[in-house]
Amino acid sequence: MKSEKLTSASVTFEYGNDISQTVISNPTNFISAESIILEKSCLSENYFLGDKITYIINIKNNSDIPLFNLKIKEDMGKSKNTYNPDSYSPLKYANIFKHYINGNESELNAPKIYSDKIIFEINSLPALSSGTIIYSAEITETAPLEVKSSITNNSSLIIPSTGKTLTASHTINVKEIADIKTIKQIKNSFSGGITYSISIYNYGNIPAKNVVIKDKIESTSSNLNIKIGSKSLSSSDYSFISNDLQIPSYGSKYSVSVPEAEFIKDETSGKFGIIPGTVELNIDYRV
Repeated sequence: MKSEKLTSASVTFEYGNDISQTVISNPTNFISAESIILEKSCLSENYFLGDKITYIINIKNNSDIPLFNLKIKEDMGKSKNTYNPDSYSPLKYANIFKHYINGNESELNAPKIYSDKIIFEINSLPALSSGTIIYSAEITETAPLEVKSSITNNSSLIIPSTGKTLTASHTINVKEIADIKTIKQIKNSFSGGITYSISIYNYGNIPAKNVVIKDKIESTSSNLNIKIGSKSLSSSDYSFISNDLQIPSYGSKYSVSVPEAEFIKDETSGKFGIIPGTVELNIDYRV
């Protein structure tokens, strides 16, 4: 939609001895609010702790008048989880941004950074043009991670020449993942034998299923004592061939799973503590 032009205004007045005079104002252009379009998108639809999320802000100036002194305010997200709809800002600006006009890279001053928002300032956007800002934000420890959580990030475009503020938003959902880490350590050594453990931690928000553990044992002895938690495994639950241990063995009906983590929010800091789901194997064997 093009800008519209107002006709000139006239003012007639009298002064002195009935002297009449008329003055004509300058013609004035204005920009219809419908001429400006604000769009927001994201390269990621899902998130997890530590991810970098790339947002794309697009401003279309469909009028034949340039826009000046635009401000784009990006809040650092509003999170929603199953326990508390209110939360601290789960996004943190990652010091990465680019600015384009009609697809060509253009210089832009670094944004103003606050704890809960960032503000970009565009000095001018030509008529019949499109301006694009691409920036990255990092998922922080205040982001909710339990299943069905989400983060909504809002954009506000302030247009001084129209007195209007346009808004757009985008929501990303938490990934449903099992995030596994493992630690192997010797717990005890004795004459002719060793006891060691393999701890498996799940920092994700869904259980890890059909877990297979493989390990190499420097012993040819088949005298193994294996426990997962408090359960002692029978020889049919694992295989030990040529120093290679596998739990469970191929064809075994026994299965191993690691429960999901628990996420606990500190109401003072707004951060979520992660208590991983844990499974521990204890293995005794003779050298």
